[in-house]
Amino acid sequence: MSAETGRFLRNMVLSHKPARILELGSSCGVSTLYFAEALRILGSGSVVATELDAGKCAQLRAHVEMAGVDAYVDVREGDVFETVAGLDGTFDMVFIDVWADSYLNLFKQIERLLRPGSIVLADNMYTAEDAVRPYKHYLVDDPRFSTTTLNFESGVEFTVVVS
Repeated sequence: MSAETGRFLRNMVLSHKPARILELGSSCGVSTLYFAEALRILGSGSVVATELDAGKCAQLRAHVEMAGVDAYVDVREGDVFETVAGLDGTFDMVFIDVWADSYLNLFKQIERLLRPGSIVLADNMYTAEDAVRPYKHYLVDDPRFSTTTLNFESGVEFTVVVS
């Protein structure tokens, strides 16, 4: 992830002031740190950071602890579909950065966790264009969502839940 994308994510948090962020596919925690730092500046909120790979999860935990933002991060190790199935409540912001061909199925599973005004950001809209096409079409064709692709780095789909 570039610093530009990281700053964008941080600014989204600072402007939207989400109480709960769901990060689907945290890897080693670069985006997690941008989210958590913004929450620290705001003084409240949490990010649920999901990651399947145990090695990446260990790095993620170490990075979060080293940055001193562990009070704002809840790391969930394991299959993202199983993790999402166990979540309740609502999320104000979601960041999707998992295998691109799973975006649509994963989004359908998290819809119950969204509310009007929730923001969903999905990475790799250009670099995995064919794989994410069903996801993009689903959003465009459904009046419950307002969506646009932001033209920087690998393409970030910016979706707002309307209803």
